[in-house]
Amino acid sequence: MNNGIKILIGLIAAIFILAICMVVFAASFFVARGATRSEAPPVVEERAEQVEEATPLQEATVPLEMPVEPTATAVPEPDEGPAEAQTQPTTEAPAPAAQGTRPGANGEFTEEDLALLWEAWQLIAEDFDGELPSDEELTYAVIRGLVSGLGDPHTRFLDPESAQRTQERLEGSYEGIGAYVQENDQGFTEILRPIEGSPAEAAGLRPGDVVVAVDGESMAGRSLEEVISFILGPAGTEVTITFARDDEPEPFEVAITRAQITIPMVTSEMLEGNVGYVELVSFGTTAEPDLSAAIQALLAQGAESLILDVRNNGGGLLTQSIAVADLFLPESVILYERNAAGEINEVFEADSGDLAEDIPLVVLVNEYSASASEIVAGAIRDHGRGVLIGETTFGKGSVQLPYTLSDGSQLNVTIAHWYTPENVNIDEQGIAPDIEVVADEALLIDNPDEDPQLQRALDYLTNGE
Repeated sequence: MNNGIKILIGLIAAIFILAICMVVFAASFFVARGATRSEAPPVVEERAEQVEEATPLQEATVPLEMPVEPTATAVPEPDEGPAEAQTQPTTEAPAPAAQGTRPGANGEFTEEDLALLWEAWQLIAEDFDGELPSDEELTYAVIRGLVSGLGDPHTRFLDPESAQRTQERLEGSYEGIGAYVQENDQGFTEILRPIEGSPAEAAGLRPGDVVVAVDGESMAGRSLEEVISFILGPAGTEVTITFARDDEPEPFEVAITRAQITIPMVTSEMLEGNVGYVELVSFGTTAEPDLSAAIQALLAQGAESLILDVRNNGGGLLTQSIAVADLFLPESVILYERNAAGEINEVFEADSGDLAEDIPLVVLVNEYSASASEIVAGAIRDHGRGVLIGETTFGKGSVQLPYTLSDGSQLNVTIAHWYTPENVNIDEQGIAPDIEVVADEALLIDNPDEDPQLQRALDYLTNGE
């Protein structure tokens, strides 16, 4: 075996060790990071039935402190899906432990461990009938393999390009086709809904459309982030996407010209009966100030009650979800964050004195309301502050801490789970509405005025039932 192959194998082994150290260090750091600020009820029994978070397809919907600070991750093509909520601004990765050791129950990284890794790479390097990937590709493959072995769909590795695009989605602007997407139960990327006025809407894309191929390359087996990276591209360029649709016998191709997509965080209007309606699309960096300004404007127009719409909102920044919940709640607990041992890492609380603490309130939710959306909905429900109408939410209740690695790539590590003020575990079960109303997303695209969930909210606020 030549010296170049030996060096490559050595690099891969070192990276593998450092990656393990980094992930375990992140988890152990957060287990110990926060002192309990108040006592909370005992942990409730967790229920099984896992679902993936959504991501705006900005190109996606990815319900998290969507990375920076669910999930909902637009084709921004996130969010975590539904989005994912993450806890803090992107953090620099901790310094690695000394080479040859790893923290955790097993202590030393044994010679047998290293020998097995070397053995596998030697066989590949010497016998693989094909071109070996670049050092960078091999490095990323090792990290992805490590993350995959954890069995947690929300602990994820993003290469530098994907990490940058995720940040752009949080800031509300990117270049792509303009749709919210999620990863479905079969592991394929599917459309949640196109963004209003986007190329995706003009092309006739519908909720549930499954991405089969992009520019002739199959997307089978690719992660949500990988599919998004294929779809994103400079404004003015064309991408051909092959979709599968339930009512179509064969997959079909759609050629879409990419554009600069700007995602309004909030839309609002006055409805009949002096009901103010405000839709929060994402918990991006300006969610709370934009929502606060919209509510203030509706109150100035004479709004006597309010509908907060977080349907299809896959999440975003944890800090923004806390700030949004605070708008509607007096001094109270919003959220408990617990680690794997059931211990409270942190308690997030609301302060009194915000502008929407007393106005009659309905919150619209559906199966794509995830992560940060569920935090807000759960807090409002548990405190009896408003009524939830719609469908059971997504069920993304884990907390990811994003680490920025030395080359600009990002590692989002699940470090805890959150519980509502009544100590209900959000993860894998979601939040059931007070009044269940089922709506067909596909039909709403063609008939936006026939929205049974919105109509039920209006009936409740105007007629009291």
